[in-house]
Amino acid sequence: MSKVFYCTAPPGTGKTLIARQIGKMLNGKEPKIVNGPEVLSKYVGASEENVRNLFKDAEADYQRMGDASDLHVIIFDEIDAICKQRGSVQSGSGVHDTVVNQLLTKIDGVDALNNILLIGMTNRKDMLDDALLRPGRLEVQVEIGLPNERGRLQILQIHTSRMSQNSFLSRDVDLYELSQKTKNFSGAEIEGLVKSATSFALNRQVDVNDLSKPIDEENIKVTMVDFLSALDEVKPAFGATIDALDSYRLHGVVDYGRRHQHLLSSCRTLVRQVQSSEVTPLITVLLEGPQGTGKTALAATVAIESGFPFVKVVSAEAMVGYSEAAKCQTISKIFDDAYKSPLSVIVLDEIERLLDYVAIGPRFSNTVLQTLLVLLKKAPPAGRRLFVIGTTSLGMVLEEMDVAQTFNVAMHVAALSSEEMKSVLAQLGAFSGQELEVAVQEIKDGTPIKKLLLLLDLARQGQGEEETAVPLANMEEYNSRWEKNWKAGPDGDGLKQGQLFDATKSSAALEALIADGSFGLGNLSGKRIFVPGCGRGYDLVTFVKAGAKEVLGLELAPSAVSVANEYIQSQLASQSSQATVIQGDFFTHKDESSQGYDVGYDYTFLCALMPEMRAKWGTSWHRVLRPGGFLVTLIFPVDSEMEQKGPPWPVTPELYKGLLVGKDGLFKLKSLEKVPDEQSHPGRAGKEYMAVWERQA
Repeated sequence: MSKVFYCTAPPGTGKTLIARQIGKMLNGKEPKIVNGPEVLSKYVGASEENVRNLFKDAEADYQRMGDASDLHVIIFDEIDAICKQRGSVQSGSGVHDTVVNQLLTKIDGVDALNNILLIGMTNRKDMLDDALLRPGRLEVQVEIGLPNERGRLQILQIHTSRMSQNSFLSRDVDLYELSQKTKNFSGAEIEGLVKSATSFALNRQVDVNDLSKPIDEENIKVTMVDFLSALDEVKPAFGATIDALDSYRLHGVVDYGRRHQHLLSSCRTLVRQVQSSEVTPLITVLLEGPQGTGKTALAATVAIESGFPFVKVVSAEAMVGYSEAAKCQTISKIFDDAYKSPLSVIVLDEIERLLDYVAIGPRFSNTVLQTLLVLLKKAPPAGRRLFVIGTTSLGMVLEEMDVAQTFNVAMHVAALSSEEMKSVLAQLGAFSGQELEVAVQEIKDGTPIKKLLLLLDLARQGQGEEETAVPLANMEEYNSRWEKNWKAGPDGDGLKQGQLFDATKSSAALEALIADGSFGLGNLSGKRIFVPGCGRGYDLVTFVKAGAKEVLGLELAPSAVSVANEYIQSQLASQSSQATVIQGDFFTHKDESSQGYDVGYDYTFLCALMPEMRAKWGTSWHRVLRPGGFLVTLIFPVDSEMEQKGPPWPVTPELYKGLLVGKDGLFKLKSLEKVPDEQSHPGRAGKEYMAVWERQA
């Protein structure tokens, strides 16, 4: 008799579906599908009888026809519900033990049958009785893992095929791109993603003012925007908790000097090693140092930049009130989940808190300690790779507990020196010139970076909202940097057309969007346009030629203002009064008409802003545009592998969405499409996106 045991950790990967298909392929009797808990009964002996009844048809068939009888397939879904380890369930009846005994005798007892194929499925292999897994019983064990990129693409094609056949699927939907964005999604989660995207498309057809109005089925289109919105709703069980990680670095990450660069570079090297090395599938790193030095923020940054599909944080704050056993179980489960993903990162935050360490005594949880020691040394299964980052403020204590020695690499994250404090304050633009030197002298040497940021924030709050509207209190340094950029270049003359950041012409994607006429951009007559970071003014000329009444460009560098106005004059002649570029700060700019601009255009402006300046970018756009106005953003995603010091600084479409939509709903995303290759700037084919956002009231 053959017995097959299917084991898969991730739920939703199609265990039952595969078992059904196997039953159909074998040309036997119709498979019996048994949901594990259905076998159990409140009556004494009834549970065991239910098990016997499952085999009754096969027994009768075998007695009548012998080896010529048909194959009977019995599929146990959630078999762990009835086949728990004997003795593990504390109950007076002992029914779980007797059910296991009954099943064992049927599978491999004295009167074992040769016309049965038994398939058991579970997410918890560890809970099954050992006797069930020995050779001769459920001996063939198969793990059904999460689908890879090719598998996800096929699943997406299956679930969208009917929509595509009935013309409900928009042409802009890129299933290949979605398969890349759905890392570690199970088949069931991908199905949920498609259903969620469909619901967004249906909601657009619902008239909230007249719910009795029938839905126009002919106009239902599921677009790429619907799928991107669905991605915000449907999160994979074994995915990366990016939102949770971002909460650990609310201030961003400030590069304060060589020590920080060395830490970040070393961590990135270790990530690449665990990703590609055949020798080290497990690498563990301990970041130790005083409180407030940014250890958790550094760990979160490394985890996010890794791009690994599974990222989890193990923190004491998520286990408040847990018993020792519950803590161990939670930590073990996170590691077990990580083993199911090909690439995983686990952040063990504040290990001393996880251990319930108290200096008085001292006291700590030895049970949790032993759990961590075992898991930190346990190599992941074949084909799986794990990167563990631990943080602690009590390095000496962890050494005494032998925890520090368990990590492959230990790195010290120190408090800031005077020079590093000066670098941080200069980058944040908190002080200028002589004030910076005075401020550094006033602040104690060896101040942790978190404390420095807190002091700076308190000082800003004391200055009042009007003075702190701009993320940089002193714009002179930032201004001078762009002035230098305009005057720099390969020939020492960056003002020449085509040098440095000059694109030499207006964006073909913008011209195509205006020609298309969507979102009212086809008729710009009487419209007022605002373009910060306009460069030489190519796009301003395009807007005027399209009929705009007034186009205002904004630049920080005086040289840029001069060059742009000269170019506009040369291109527009008599119409040049309709477009002008002025020097100013986007974050404090006010529309003199107080009406708000009709259209805003942003291309390579956000990526030119230092990361700490981005927080008010979305609110500033909301302030300068009128309600119902449109913001057009041409997005060139700068990934983390590119220049980190900027400009440009890394940006993604998701970053734009977070800043403009976010939790406040300042803007509504109307369209997000990849720019066709023929409309892309040189060297950026396939990497640019055009998005249109509507300003909400």
